[in-house]
Amino acid sequence: PDPTSPEGVAGDPSGLVFSEICTKNETIIADDSGRHRDYAELYNGGAPFCLDGCYLTDGRGKSQPFSGGTLQTGEYLLVFLGDDLTGFALGASGGDCLQLLSSEGAVLVQANTIPAEEDQVMLLQGQEYVLSRDASPGFANNERGLLAFREGWVQENPSLVIGEVLVQNVSSLPDEQGLVCDVI
Repeated sequence: PDPTSPEGVAGDPSGLVFSEICTKNETIIADDSGRHRDYAELYNGGAPFCLDGCYLTDGRGKSQPFSGGTLQTGEYLLVFLGDDLTGFALGASGGDCLQLLSSEGAVLVQANTIPAEEDQVMLLQGQEYVLSRDASPGFANNERGLLAFREGWVQENPSLVIGEVLVQNVSSLPDEQGLVCDVI
């Protein structure tokens, strides 16, 4: 097969886009280990597409191929990036070219990164990427998606609620030395 043609790929890749890319994630979203890694979000606005054998690259390093899994119409795939995860990381200074390649090496999706500050993301708006602080990984890049992401984040990371404050404590809850302190 011709490595520059997406022939032989399971499905039509024309609906695939990198809908959100973060190259300096400090607080937006953490991976399963609790680390705030940079990420790329792949969105499928077309027909279901099998990712089996496809991989990500920045032109210097490449990820392990995806094994199995079909990205259904309207689904998002969030991929955390890092030398230990994907074999490469993107720089916040921009100029990197993120690509999704078929198992034969054909470019299926491509995005050139632009300089970003802490917690700014590249959001695909129409055909252009814009920088924004309104990240919505796993959700649409609009107000509704932003609200859904934030609501999900709040449910997974509930706020601290102070239920009782004891000031001028003189007798309750002494420590090992018998001293008492104010209590929250």
